[in-house]
Amino acid sequence: MATSRRAWTHQAYFRQFRLSPEQYGEILVAAAFDGTKMGDAQPGYDIEASQPIVRRALRKSGLSLAQVNRVLSLDHGPQLRIEVKSKLARTPAGRANVIHCRNKLTGARGQAATTHFAVILFDGNLTGLAEEAWLFTHQSARRLQRPETKSGYIPVPAVRRAGKDGNMGVVVIRTIINAAAVAPLSLSDR
Repeated sequence: MATSRRAWTHQAYFRQFRLSPEQYGEILVAAAFDGTKMGDAQPGYDIEASQPIVRRALRKSGLSLAQVNRVLSLDHGPQLRIEVKSKLARTPAGRANVIHCRNKLTGARGQAATTHFAVILFDGNLTGLAEEAWLFTHQSARRLQRPETKSGYIPVPAVRRAGKDGNMGVVVIRTIINAAAVAPLSLSDR
């Protein structure tokens, strides 16, 4: 009797091994943009990805050329340095309201600063799917940041508004992230 095997996905891996939202977000961004996960030894950013590959993924997801051009420019160079910030959208204490990012805007321990932020808010049911997700530039992060605060946080509602307007270099990437979550893993992903 033959047994059927379901494809192993990042989502299944997240649920089986109870990854933290931070670890899981990094894995999904790397998978979505065919990037390299840098690990903890690289304190300035989490993922390095090729700008042409990120551009193709954003266009394939349905974003307009104007939206893509606002979040990606030649100023960023051929390699993007993406800092991933992930958390649960809802916790017992309430909704996620801030993204901490102070040292990521200037670099850390002599390493280059991030060029982009990917922010992912996962659903509170731990299904492994993003409720909301955005990609935005370092410059957008500086405009959205509250520098007068100790942690230099970015308010989630401000990111949400900027993502709806699409004029501040903030694009919604929820479909890209969720597609990476449910796609079957290849042998090289394991």
